[in-house]
Amino acid sequence: MNVLTYVGAGLDTSILKADVNDVGVFLFVDSLPRSPNGEPENEEKDKNSYKTSTFVKDLKKELKKVGYVKVRRYVLKKVKKGTDYYNPGVVIFRSKNYKKFLYYFYSTSYPCENDVLKDFLKASNYLYVANHTPRANIIDEMYETVSFIGTNKTCLKNSVFDGIREKVKEWYELDTTHKLKKVDCEFFFRE
Repeated sequence: MNVLTYVGAGLDTSILKADVNDVGVFLFVDSLPRSPNGEPENEEKDKNSYKTSTFVKDLKKELKKVGYVKVRRYVLKKVKKGTDYYNPGVVIFRSKNYKKFLYYFYSTSYPCENDVLKDFLKASNYLYVANHTPRANIIDEMYETVSFIGTNKTCLKNSVFDGIREKVKEWYELDTTHKLKKVDCEFFFRE
């Protein structure tokens, strides 16, 4: 079974609408609702944003639209009392037919010291990059070889991904109709 990782997922469900080769587990990661900026040093500045955030409620609605329902939520690291989604955690969703699972790591910036996420990343062999490029080379944390999926707006030029070409076995573009098209790696390293 293949595992796909999407850092900076927000409320984007586009990859769930695509037919990705036998992906049974999706790992979505976002710093929301704790920090809209995704930077640990900004968490204190943004400490009140999670209190009024409807992020998790909106997430459940968006995932329901594409056939996923909530199974369970776990708090992974208690850093502050009395705040539902301020503490890093994971919400587990499943598809209606029970064939696919989605682990959504919320209030989690990448890179991080989250051992649960790191264990999942070791099994992940697909990386989807769309609206947000991770600040660190996440591919080094992933399985031996990876299939990379991006959009026509994904550009990896002068990014932390410059040294990944030897670890990526296949490159795909997810188009606006949610179809995957095999492309050359240069598609993502353009000017």
